[in-house]
Amino acid sequence: MFALATLVGVILTTAAPAAATGRRWAVLVYDGIGTEAGALLIGRVIADRGLGEPKVGESTATKITRLRRLLSSHPLENTAVELRAAGRHVRVRTDSRGFFRWRVPGPLPVGEHRVQAHLAAGHRHRVLPGRLFIYPKRPGTLWISDIDDTVLETDVRHKVQMIRGLLTTSAIELNSFPGVAPVLWQSRKAGDALAFVSGSPWQLQPRLRTFMAHRGLPRAPFFLKRIGIGDDTDALFGQGDYKRRQLELLLTLLPGYRVVCFGDSGEHDPEVYRALQLRHPKRVVAVLIHDVGGLQAQDPRVAGQFLFRQWPAAERWLRGRGLLTALTVPTAAPLPGTTTPAAR
Repeated sequence: MFALATLVGVILTTAAPAAATGRRWAVLVYDGIGTEAGALLIGRVIADRGLGEPKVGESTATKITRLRRLLSSHPLENTAVELRAAGRHVRVRTDSRGFFRWRVPGPLPVGEHRVQAHLAAGHRHRVLPGRLFIYPKRPGTLWISDIDDTVLETDVRHKVQMIRGLLTTSAIELNSFPGVAPVLWQSRKAGDALAFVSGSPWQLQPRLRTFMAHRGLPRAPFFLKRIGIGDDTDALFGQGDYKRRQLELLLTLLPGYRVVCFGDSGEHDPEVYRALQLRHPKRVVAVLIHDVGGLQAQDPRVAGQFLFRQWPAAERWLRGRGLLTALTVPTAAPLPGTTTPAAR
């Protein structure tokens, strides 16, 4: 239980904003998503801890220190941030936890746009740039994927083992499931939208971005949890209500898009996605559940969903239903120019 207590204690220390005087700040611009009609971009301003990139052969003590610093990021509240992307410019303010949100108004050009940011009021800072993914207003396909035990080998069913691995494993040592990269790249090559919804806290976004790039997975926006103390935060555990809100938000950001969902059987993804199917029967065209616990296809939990144990089986099922086409895609490396070093 030491690992669990350590993680909870570190995360809860993020509630107190940091004093602005004399600090250097990091402006983390998270990837945003939307259509020509409008988009959403989220970011955060935190104390710059100078974490650096993980290296092969690091000691366990170094890994734990990096994670502790990553999780105990201290926010800068009520400060103006200037943002530019896709021909738009705005000034927004950070909230009590250092987060800022930009509802980018349309019309916007379709494509992948670099987001520029500047911290006002003369604060010393560096910017970890994000991207704005803009898709056609004409509806296409939106792929939504969970991360833990769906894309990333985590063992989220066993919390203590999961957190022990989190504390002692660096981002470049994390493993993706065989076959997941080709499936997600085929969706990207086809011009489909892609987003990841996870129960991980926003503090772990740099770690997840490093993992994705290192394992050759396509870059896409994350939708993660606000963890801390207060009414404006999400529960540390318990994913149902949180994921439902994020899924509905994504359906709003890409109106009319048909939706393909990926999850796993370890927690509540089958139930959460089933509820989404019932609310949007014409839009949710497929739900695929990665079995991590010996679930059977006849189990009522996965009624109307495809249960798979290996990603190549999911690929064949999707292709058989016309949701994937035969495209040449990378199996171990990202396409040139589609990833940047992870934000640190």
